[in-house]
Amino acid sequence: MKKLLSALTTLLLLGSSVSAQLTPTNTFSTNQVILAASMNENFTDLGGDALDRTGGTITGNIAVDANITIDGVDISDYLATNVLAQDSGLAGDPSFSWVGDPDNGMFLSTTNAIGFATAGTEVVTIDASGNVSLVGGNLTLTSGASTSEFRINEPSGGGTSYTGFDAPALAGNVIYTLPTADGAASTYLQTDGSAALTWAAVTSPVSLLVADNGSNSTTSATCVDTVSLSGLTANDTLVVYYQSKAVTQAVTDVVLHNSTDTTDLASLAQASNISGGDIIQGMVIIRQEQAAATAIHSTVKGEKIGGADMDRAATDTFTTAWTGSWDLCYRHTGITSGGSHEWSWSVFKFAG
Repeated sequence: MKKLLSALTTLLLLGSSVSAQLTPTNTFSTNQVILAASMNENFTDLGGDALDRTGGTITGNIAVDANITIDGVDISDYLATNVLAQDSGLAGDPSFSWVGDPDNGMFLSTTNAIGFATAGTEVVTIDASGNVSLVGGNLTLTSGASTSEFRINEPSGGGTSYTGFDAPALAGNVIYTLPTADGAASTYLQTDGSAALTWAAVTSPVSLLVADNGSNSTTSATCVDTVSLSGLTANDTLVVYYQSKAVTQAVTDVVLHNSTDTTDLASLAQASNISGGDIIQGMVIIRQEQAAATAIHSTVKGEKIGGADMDRAATDTFTTAWTGSWDLCYRHTGITSGGSHEWSWSVFKFAG
């Protein structure tokens, strides 16, 4: 069908009748003697105005009174009932192209899909669903004085709003590489500093190690609750919130205790004891000494409800290093018979 386009633009009479606006040199009137020289001169003019097979231009109208045949095929009926059509073409020989640049153009990529080629290579495809595919190229939005936006419209039933992205002024190209899969719930997108994006879990410098409460009536020394520690760094801090109540009878030596090394860290009560009916509560900050992993400093900020403050600081020496594995427990050395100890505590680690 490419030949059809060429033939129609350089149409010759192939067994057809054509009328056009031609201007011969000589005109004749009724009963005038027509001289052969004049007639020959007019035929010469007609020959000069006609289109030859190498091309030319028709500036008037053309009326086709007979059939049009190209390469032995009668296309008259086809032209009367159909749109102009082409063969499928190829990327290297597209159906619709330009004179002097025949490998740039449009062709049938596959059934119901249009392909666009440059330099004989398919670079854009539009399929039957309207999906546009770039084949090996880049999509660039060229900005003018203001930044162009990449916009994604909401569904037509929802309205005319869109989500857009634009680029600020940049010192150089920034090309982000997306993760290979979706992230877990509540993760966020992070960069490695080289524009490679990955999903990462939200981390907090504060972690809750234990939160517990209970009641105890043991008359001998006991740890009412314990948390196992390992992997602390020299810059980590433990913060303990506590409350103890001596119900009816006294509770002796209420302390935070390293049960691995059998070493007390901090006394929580005034003179270590809680009198019957008293309630104490407060906060303890525990850190290692930076130059010595076994020297542990603790600061107590506490009070007896309705009574005096019980603030103190102490330094204790561990056998096990702060950064090793050891157990911290909430301990007392005994309860007067008939009494009980109601307690609660929470232990947090603050990453340094």
